[in-house]
Amino acid sequence: VGPFAGFVARQSALLLLQLPPALVGLVLNWLPYKIPGWVTRWSGQPRNQVATYKVIVSLVVFPLVWAVEAWFVGRSTDFPWAGLGTLLIAPLTGWIHLKFFARLEHFVSEVRAFLLVRSGSAVAAELATRRSRILERLIALEPGRDRPASGSDPR
Repeated sequence: VGPFAGFVARQSALLLLQLPPALVGLVLNWLPYKIPGWVTRWSGQPRNQVATYKVIVSLVVFPLVWAVEAWFVGRSTDFPWAGLGTLLIAPLTGWIHLKFFARLEHFVSEVRAFLLVRSGSAVAAELATRRSRILERLIALEPGRDRPASGSDPR
């Protein structure tokens, strides 16, 4: 439990630190994230080309939306330089937003796995059995050991 508690503490602290800029990134990048999907769906592109069209549209839409956001912030505040700041932080906070949700997904999956294994459930017992089988197979692969005949069932 000790190393796991350290993992939870570190990841929680990092998530809390990343949360404010991740929320800013969500606000500044939600629309340019959605537009390529809308355009691609509207254009009726073949399914095997959707990703290509989304990338192409994104190369235009993201900078364009960031410029519009920067212009709007610069015009609507008493600080015209705030527009330039917005133009600079939009891509950075978008990247932080992506990293935040990747970290959050990893954190949740690790906590779920830990709780599953610690619960003593049948799944935990099955995982232990599979781990033992894998270890036996790895030991059998050591040089000098007999290998199973080809075509035999590896289980």
